[in-house]
Amino acid sequence: MVDATAQAVTAPNLSDAVGQMSLNHPLHQDSLNLRQPAQSLPFDILSRIFIECNAQNEDGFPKLSTRKAPSVLGHICSHWRDVASATHTLWAELHIFLGYRTTHNYLKAAVAAWENRAGQLPLSFHISATSYPDSPDARTIAVVDAIMPHRERWKHVGGTLPFEQWSAICSAISNGAPLLEHLNISGYFGRGKFIDIQLSTAPMLETLVVNANHRLLRLDSHSQSLRRLSVYGAEQIECLSYLLWSSKLEEFELKCGAHNRHINWDKGIVETTRLVSLKLDARFTPHILDRLRSPLLQILDLDCGHTGTSLESFLIRSKPSLKSLRVNVDIDPGDLFNCLRYAPTLRALRIAYNPELTGLDVERLKLGSNVNENICPALEKMEFDCCIVGDMEYLEEVVLSRWKGPPVVAALPSSTSGTEYALDGSWERSLRHVTLDGCYFEVYTKGLVCYFTDRPKIRKCIKEGLVIFEELPSDSDDSVF
Repeated sequence: MVDATAQAVTAPNLSDAVGQMSLNHPLHQDSLNLRQPAQSLPFDILSRIFIECNAQNEDGFPKLSTRKAPSVLGHICSHWRDVASATHTLWAELHIFLGYRTTHNYLKAAVAAWENRAGQLPLSFHISATSYPDSPDARTIAVVDAIMPHRERWKHVGGTLPFEQWSAICSAISNGAPLLEHLNISGYFGRGKFIDIQLSTAPMLETLVVNANHRLLRLDSHSQSLRRLSVYGAEQIECLSYLLWSSKLEEFELKCGAHNRHINWDKGIVETTRLVSLKLDARFTPHILDRLRSPLLQILDLDCGHTGTSLESFLIRSKPSLKSLRVNVDIDPGDLFNCLRYAPTLRALRIAYNPELTGLDVERLKLGSNVNENICPALEKMEFDCCIVGDMEYLEEVVLSRWKGPPVVAALPSSTSGTEYALDGSWERSLRHVTLDGCYFEVYTKGLVCYFTDRPKIRKCIKEGLVIFEELPSDSDDSVF
């Protein structure tokens, strides 16, 4: 039997009644808190989320901008502002951009505010600008003045500044920078101006990058800490001394335009037993290679003139398990490929401009059934920049011999170890990527066919997954394509 009172409840009244009951239900009170979940998150969880937001900045360090984290986090609500301000890690790193619209007073105040919010944590700064004047302006002076009082907390200092500002920073370091791990100096100092970098007062220094005229003082005091060294303008004797004294060095890079000249080096072969990356862009590169032994080297990048037999002797002496080799050197192609025989583990090869290769030269990279004669059988990436001339058919044969086809057909046995000969086509194939940038193939000038990537067999490889980037020479007439 239906109650009369219940019969009198219409649909609208029923809705109101249910709504009134819901308001008094305990679950409703919880739902009110869920409408603003960020307000109910505990400090440690919200702080961790904010730190992860900071890590998403695309250039490494958070910028001095109210539109990006961490500054923007304080504009959401008072709770977020309190949490962000009290999370010191958010403010320990700063990218200071000297834009046209920023004033020196704003920069000085903003940098000081970040430093205060960082508490007592080590501080990291990177300074950049839309233009880099030879002489300091009010903005660069203000920024350097703002960071100077905290030199004992510096962890990372880098950027491009005028000579006067870098002189002031390096002078401060000479008075003691006990936490400094990374120093990156760039600037336009002009002729005759050198920065003196006193390293004995920065005992924790691991990375030193100097892209300006400089003098390194007491590098020997960092034989246990320095891991990466990149210098500009060093002479041969300085370069070898850096490698000699830095026994724990893992990465070394040199750029120098000085002329090649004879030096007296009486310390024999320099053993760089931890070096994994060596990049040399100098006319005296061969003389450096002649005095090095680097058994753990994985990355070798060479830009220089005539190398003679220096590269080959270095590889024979070091016996490194090279993974990547880039060369732009004046060397006979035959000598280069002989050198490559001492790099059987090579995964990436890039030849840029020199030496110039013909089709027959390139053909030496073709794999065959006599696995002991194959050069660099493990190559995954080949790049040729403005260095190949002649018929592209030779390169096509190289690619086809190294491409294993789509993954479903890739069950070919590896024969690069053990037996001397492999069944036809059953050798190891690892190629994944080919770059042809500005190479002068005959067909480009004759207009007979299209790109290398339009050759039927190559097009099939691309459909199966091979990646090929091809760019015509800048002075070619590509209208025929």
